[in-house]
Amino acid sequence: FSTSGSYDAVGGFSRAFNVFNAFDALGQVPLTDRLARFQQFARTDQYKRCPGASEEPAPDGSNAFSEDEMKALDCLESARATGEIK
Repeated sequence: FSTSGSYDAVGGFSRAFNVFNAFDALGQVPLTDRLARFQQFARTDQYKRCPGASEEPAPDGSNAFSEDEMKALDCLESARATGEIK
């Protein structure tokens, strides 16, 4: 790498991307099984995330929205980025 990032009006920033390997502990994953393996471990169909939904809900509920607030924001609690992968 020649540099770790660049600068704009807000300050420094960097870009990164994920690479998903086609191998598991037993060897190469067959092409026909790769989508199923990806869906087994990835969170998909989270199109309506509420603001702050990348964090666990606070025990006091201070970062969870009510039904009316979620309706106004057009977001779903089920799209929270934490918890078990279903």
